[in-house]
Amino acid sequence: MEPVRAEDKRVITGKADVNQLAPFKYPWAWDYFLNANKNHWTPLDISMAQDVHDYNHKLTVEERHVYENVLAYLTTSDVLAMRNIGLAVMEKMRAPELQIYQARQVYEEALHTWTYQHCIESLGLNQSEIYNRYRVVPQINAKIRMANRRINSMLRPNIDLNNKDEQHNFVMGY
Repeated sequence: MEPVRAEDKRVITGKADVNQLAPFKYPWAWDYFLNANKNHWTPLDISMAQDVHDYNHKLTVEERHVYENVLAYLTTSDVLAMRNIGLAVMEKMRAPELQIYQARQVYEEALHTWTYQHCIESLGLNQSEIYNRYRVVPQINAKIRMANRRINSMLRPNIDLNNKDEQHNFVMGY
């Protein structure tokens, strides 16, 4: 059996048994992965003291409302982004260097979600109310429903990524 060559690798619809990182066909993905790992932080590294003060003393009621709605949208959309990459996209990619970079992207989305949770806790916001806004604020709900439709279309077991329309749908869902 011949070793895997870089040209054997494909983004999608390639061989399912390409399980070796090198040779790289997509060296940019490996470079992105390495660079992303140089930028490591957690929300606990950042003091929220000034933010808490500003939220409580500088923002108007209307500005706090906007901030909370943005936070509510982001808390939900980044969970969806994490699921999209981890459950729908990675599973269909064939080149390991792409999958490894996507694993880092999944981590980044999880880190963002943790950061929003840290903001919610630091500001003393009602977690249930913030996390439920995607269900009760029509504009947030519409965006989340659209994202879910895209994800669900990518998760279909019968998706045919040899079909150009399905490829377009896949790319649009990503």
